[in-house]
This record gives sequence, C-alpha cells and structure tokens, in this order.
Amino acid sequence: MDFATTVLPQPAEMLRRLKSVQDEPHLVEKFYPILMRKGGTRAAGVGINLMFALAISDYSKGMQKEMVLVLYMNVENWIKAIVDDTTVRDEALAAARKAGMIS
Repeated sequence: MDFATTVLPQPAEMLRRLKSVQDEPHLVEKFYPILMRKGGTRAAGVGINLMFALAISDYSKGMQKEMVLVLYMNVENWIKAIVDDTTVRDEALAAARKAGMIS
C-alpha cells in the first residue's frame, strides 16, 4: 500500500508551530524535543500518528492517567499545526481517530 508522504518542518519551525498550539514550559522543554527529532524528515500520515503516540509514551512515563489524557487532547491540533500537506494531514488524523487518540 502506498502512502502519501511529506517532509515535516525543520526542528526550529516545528517548535514554533507546536508552541502555537500549547506553549506550556514543561512541554517546550521536555515533550517537544522528542517530536523535534523527526523535524526535516519525510513521513506518512500513519508515521506521524505513530510519532505522537511514541512521544507521548516516552514523555508520560510515571504520569497520572489524567495528565496523559490532557496530552491527547492536543494531538489533533498539533498534527494540524505541523503537517502542511492536506492529504498527509487527513491520513494522520484518520489514523489517530482509528487508534482512539482523538475523537
């Protein structure tokens, strides 16, 4: 199966866009750098969905479940912020819905 792909923004631009959604200092210092490792790389929608799932898993070790759910509340807006290609964005959002990450 062929998936549409796009190049994610470079790390500095990715950080700017992520912060436009949620500019909480702990996220900026601890969570966004996990995502920014993928800055400038080519990704498909399902890969972007996986990137968020793995980043949240890494970041949230030891957190209360309620705090993890707060992270998932932003996934849709973060995807929209960093994925310019509408086809890839739609595929990422569809994958996130299917995985139960967003509603």
